[in-house]
Amino acid sequence: MLHPNSVRRIACLCVPGRICKQAAWAIPSALASHSPVVEQGPVSLAERLFYLDARLCQDEVAWSRAVLAEAKAVAQAPTRLGLAGSRFAAWVAAQTAPEPGYQVVAEADRQFLSPLPVKWLPLSPEVQRRLRLLGLCTIGQFAALREVQVVEQFGPESRLAHRWARGLDEPALAGQRQEIVEASHDFEVAEEREEVLLEAAVKLAARARQDLPAPQDAWAIQWVELETVRAGKAIRQSAWLGQAPEHQALRTLFGNLLGTLQGAGPGVAEMRVRLLGFEPVAGRQLSLFGHSESRLRWEQALEELARKHPSACVVRVEPLDAEAPLIAERFALREYQP
Repeated sequence: MLHPNSVRRIACLCVPGRICKQAAWAIPSALASHSPVVEQGPVSLAERLFYLDARLCQDEVAWSRAVLAEAKAVAQAPTRLGLAGSRFAAWVAAQTAPEPGYQVVAEADRQFLSPLPVKWLPLSPEVQRRLRLLGLCTIGQFAALREVQVVEQFGPESRLAHRWARGLDEPALAGQRQEIVEASHDFEVAEEREEVLLEAAVKLAARARQDLPAPQDAWAIQWVELETVRAGKAIRQSAWLGQAPEHQALRTLFGNLLGTLQGAGPGVAEMRVRLLGFEPVAGRQLSLFGHSESRLRWEQALEELARKHPSACVVRVEPLDAEAPLIAERFALREYQP
């Protein structure tokens, strides 16, 4: 049931760090159907963290089970989930969750954290050693200290850990907007012919692609989604692309998706194509020259590319606003001029 004692309820999903790129990209999209805000936390070789706003949950246990089940299906790896009133408590709950892999903190965060050892706190080894010498072995004992004592004894860098130990959190979750372009078509008569549906899907992808920031050829699409409506029922399929949406690649992708729908029922009355998550192709290609010994070799390589290919194929990345929510607003792609 809805937690009565806190207006903030945050879930932390811990996913192994070594998962494929497709799964890492798909997880936030899958989680978005369960929470109005999904914030991606730090990524390490050990784990990836995702924080979800869970304030609107009516049944936190059922919600946790559903989120965990979907995350496991997408990641194809063991995942754990904790739900509490702050990021830190939710993370600890996930780390200490028993099987089947989730833990809902019903009491106040400070009470939940109190008996746990101080090793869970982000404190340096030296501070951990000094705490043990002082007989302060639990988070509750550390939390009982006054903030001025913590700063004087262990330095100002320990203030954050002290706040977390008391169940105090950082600012509200900040979700990231997902870049999506789409196009749709209504058939006058329900269409059953696979070749016609294939051509329609390819044309819709080309139409959606026109909404990408110019030049469109410089963007790679991470994910493609095909939605067809048959007899009032929508069937949504998706597939990983991870490259510029070239004509033949899209035909093959849509052909595979439509092939799985054979015998799915009446003809298609509506079709929608979505291109999700885009990033500059040029950015990835330039990384091939990361081993260059000098900037001169970079310029030589760019000049050679500019001579061999149309001008729109070779672009420079010009930073705009690194904090902008949309990728297209963070930088601009300018044609390379030798």
